[in-house]
Amino acid sequence: LAWGRGAAVCRVAVAKHLCGEGTDLALRSIAAAPRHFDCVCIATCCHHRCEWGTFVNTDALQAWGVDRAHFATVCAMTHWAVETREGRGARNLVAGAGG
Repeated sequence: LAWGRGAAVCRVAVAKHLCGEGTDLALRSIAAAPRHFDCVCIATCCHHRCEWGTFVNTDALQAWGVDRAHFATVCAMTHWAVETREGRGARNLVAGAGG
């Protein structure tokens, strides 16, 4: 794109550290915007804070066998990728599930 006087305008949505359902709410707002966005760049985080009611693609989750009852568990497991080598997150989730 050319920037400057008389140049084309590029509409961009950028968000850093959109916690949990904030990502879903932002995506819904972008989709509902009266004008088209040329680029959307979102750095998500805090997936354990997502909520079933605002999640943008519950149909896909249900197709994979994840329903409302299992959603919180799936969200809780998302932090395992950044948990310590001791695996405290996995142990806490299993202990919380009675296992």
